[in-house]
Amino acid sequence: MLRVPALAVLFFLTLAVPAFGQADYANKQADRQLEFAREELANGDYERALRSAESSLRLTPDYHPAMLLKAQAYEGLEDYPLAETTLLAYLEMAPPTEQDPLARIALERVRAKIEDDAASGSRSRNARLRKSLTEEDIKTFRERVTTNLAAGLCQSARSAAKELTLAAPDVAEGWKLAGDAARCASNTREAAISYRRYQYLGGSDSSVLELIDALSESLATLVVDVADTGSGITPILHMSVAGSIIEPLPAEGGRLGFYDLPTGSDLTLNVQGDGIETEEVSIERLTKAETRTLALTPKVVGHGKLRAAEYDKKVFGVWVTGDEEPVALAPGKALRLTATTVLMRIRTDLGKLDVPVAVVRDSEVVFDPNAHQPAALTVVNLPSGGEASIRMVDGDPLEQRRDLPITGARREPETKVLVSQPQKFKSLRGGTATLSVKHPTLGSASQEVLLLPGEVNATTFDPRQLTGLAREAELLAAKQEKDATKAAAEAKAREEAEAEKAARREQQAIQNRPDLSVKKADTKTIGIVLSAVGGAFLAGGIGAFGYSGYARNTANSWDQYGTSFGLSEQDSADRLAAENAANGSIGAGVGFAVLGGISLPLGIILATKKKK
Repeated sequence: MLRVPALAVLFFLTLAVPAFGQADYANKQADRQLEFAREELANGDYERALRSAESSLRLTPDYHPAMLLKAQAYEGLEDYPLAETTLLAYLEMAPPTEQDPLARIALERVRAKIEDDAASGSRSRNARLRKSLTEEDIKTFRERVTTNLAAGLCQSARSAAKELTLAAPDVAEGWKLAGDAARCASNTREAAISYRRYQYLGGSDSSVLELIDALSESLATLVVDVADTGSGITPILHMSVAGSIIEPLPAEGGRLGFYDLPTGSDLTLNVQGDGIETEEVSIERLTKAETRTLALTPKVVGHGKLRAAEYDKKVFGVWVTGDEEPVALAPGKALRLTATTVLMRIRTDLGKLDVPVAVVRDSEVVFDPNAHQPAALTVVNLPSGGEASIRMVDGDPLEQRRDLPITGARREPETKVLVSQPQKFKSLRGGTATLSVKHPTLGSASQEVLLLPGEVNATTFDPRQLTGLAREAELLAAKQEKDATKAAAEAKAREEAEAEKAARREQQAIQNRPDLSVKKADTKTIGIVLSAVGGAFLAGGIGAFGYSGYARNTANSWDQYGTSFGLSEQDSADRLAAENAANGSIGAGVGFAVLGGISLPLGIILATKKKK
């Protein structure tokens, strides 16, 4: 009975282990692709960073760090609308506890860019990006839209739908999905535009028409009646709303219609075309459900020629940019262009630069790309978790901003600040630039950098310039000065205390030193002592004389005995000892008597002397 469950468990493990192994392999590969993307982003290679981040997401669709890096790549490519939707998708996808705080800062920055320069080259950028997208991308974006919609992740679905319509702009089904995602994200105008594009491309879902009617009730329409200039030139019209380029659709009577426009704010109609002067026409705010007609007469300005000077095609790429695909300009070749100001794009390994050039009517202008080579700048020691920007001091600012990653950061030895990996800024103009750094806790700082065109320039940022660290350094210096002053005062106090203690010891030594001088008041005592000593010496002398007489008598007795009986050897020795004792005692007696004779009278004199 136990064999069947055991076989079932074995079968499950046989299937599960490879599945877990595949998931682990996919996660490791996703991490690897993300590391590539980080390195490419740090080097300013935004297109490769975008592709690597997308590869990471293809392996692990819910890997939100890759979504954030993808948004940063879009921002680097100056495609701010896509950067915005990708950031919104990241904030929706990432749990609040895992969200990078710099993401919301980047979102505010991108939205400010959209407001300041909504239509700045986005059409040509999108066209260039579209060329790099593949059928696999289209399939991935379509699946990502449907999956996110089913999960209720509206912003993530909207972000994927924008990329889907970019990859496949002529596929009706993609626009329907984009409308569903925008409607899920409560973006009424974007939903209506997407549904209308779906219908225009031949979409036949009848429910979409009902959705358009319902959504259009809060929007407006502008119909443009373009006058015939007799030149056979047809102008190109478009509008920019909230960072999105809106192109017209055919309307009745051969006119052009802009549908589903927002109400409550003024709009701008952009007019340009071959041989037509580029202009912006202001449209006063529209009201809900309003349909307004505008009569437009394009300004025909004619044409001129733009010729490229000789340059090395192995180093340079030179294009004339415009609303459509950029047009390459070969060395020594000329193009017939509208007599207006065009942007010449120069691309090298160090990035790209857009240079404005005025094309003169019925004339030829020569443009030299060698004089406009882009520069690159590598910066080390930038504080991780902050933001760095490069801005030219003169002329076109060409500002670039970048969030400084925490991943791969190291601690700077002197300041102990975590600094990011070296950051490489490309597509800079030669000249003097300002490097500005902001950090949420360390403060801000700026320094000037000289950029040489056509070269990789390098500079080291000093974290000590940051206002927070500068203030800390100032406080530390003040504390050190205060501590040094306090230490000096304490040392001086100790020296004074030691000197005072030494003075007291010296005073006590002086007070306790014995007085060895003989005072007049003590002469009587000295005299008495000398008298006693003198008397003792005299007594000793008398005693010595007495002993000398005794010894002399003994010697004489031995002489008499020897005369009568003779002396033995021992007897002779005893006699000699008696004679020596007699002689020694006489000498001692004389000495004692002399000392006593001196001391006794002197003592009597001192003892009896009167004080003055």
